[in-house]
Amino acid sequence: NIWYASYWNHSVHKLNRDGKEIFKIAGPGNGPGEVEKPYGLLLIKDEEQLILIHHRVKLSQFDAKTGEHIREIKSFYPAAKFEYWDDDRILVLINPIPVSTHGLELFNLETEEIEQKWFRFNKDPSPIHSSSMAMALMKNKTVLYQDGTLPLVNVVKPFKDEPRVWELKPPRGYKEPPKKTMKVAEASGEYKV
Repeated sequence: NIWYASYWNHSVHKLNRDGKEIFKIAGPGNGPGEVEKPYGLLLIKDEEQLILIHHRVKLSQFDAKTGEHIREIKSFYPAAKFEYWDDDRILVLINPIPVSTHGLELFNLETEEIEQKWFRFNKDPSPIHSSSMAMALMKNKTVLYQDGTLPLVNVVKPFKDEPRVWELKPPRGYKEPPKKTMKVAEASGEYKV
């Protein structure tokens, strides 16, 4: 099957191999079982359950065979991205917002508790380079994480705070982000880099 989340259409779609829709979980809405701006999904329990993260950083669980809503796991959890760890836990990349610092957390879906936190290497993140850009979990549970727009990949061993860093060759035309925080007027286009 093919799964995709449609952010602006407030829906998650399950398609068969021919591209025909089996069902969709639709919104918009923020109530139990409703979907608003989904931006991450994950299949667990032998692909029988779907974990979804959507607007207002809410974690929801659905039956992957029928689309029926099972439960709200967490009504607010500042997750930017998540990866499958095992059937009971997910690895979560925390969004660098005022309530939190960015880092990794191992979240237990059953107990709804954070089991472990690590990788909080930047104590004063800038709004430019501390956005979440990319994360991947390798088979040996090593995490690859790109810290925003910087051409660096952090290689993080499980439960270790000190990453090894791969420095990437910057793409053509790459410019270092400004050192100072941009004001709203600057961010809206009046500011030229």
